[in-house]
Amino acid sequence: MDQKNTIMIDAENLHGSTDPIGWMELVSKGYGVGTDRLPSYMDLFYLWERQQWSVADLDFSTDRQHWDTVTDPLIRKQRLFGYVQFFNGEISVTNALVPFINAMPSLDQRIYITTQLADEAKHSVFFDRWFTDVLGTDREVIGNNSRNTKIISILSLNIF
Repeated sequence: MDQKNTIMIDAENLHGSTDPIGWMELVSKGYGVGTDRLPSYMDLFYLWERQQWSVADLDFSTDRQHWDTVTDPLIRKQRLFGYVQFFNGEISVTNALVPFINAMPSLDQRIYITTQLADEAKHSVFFDRWFTDVLGTDREVIGNNSRNTKIISILSLNIF
């Protein structure tokens, strides 16, 4: 008879943990793969809640210094094209997740999916600030009603 390796995590250990990285180590060791219990939506919410970071706290000065050392125009254009794709992707995913919130059948599922929306929105804010602080575009997309125009103008920075 095959014996499964199981990792059981009780609510006290999960919700009271001050070491989310330690908990993630348990996840990487098979929590949910051949185990008796998958994390609930609220387990995932509490894990997300402990792992927050702030765009406002980030210092992009080293990134700016690195960008200033890239002098080859072709390399700059290639990198800028990739950065714009990431930025557009984050905005698109943020917008795409909104209808999923109301589509979730239970409150715990709606609560969990909002964490994903919040993360994608944070990524959009990150790129908005990064484009200004690192690339010097001075083209803030967020908070501007002409968002599509602004993204198009970022794309037209002599990339193509």
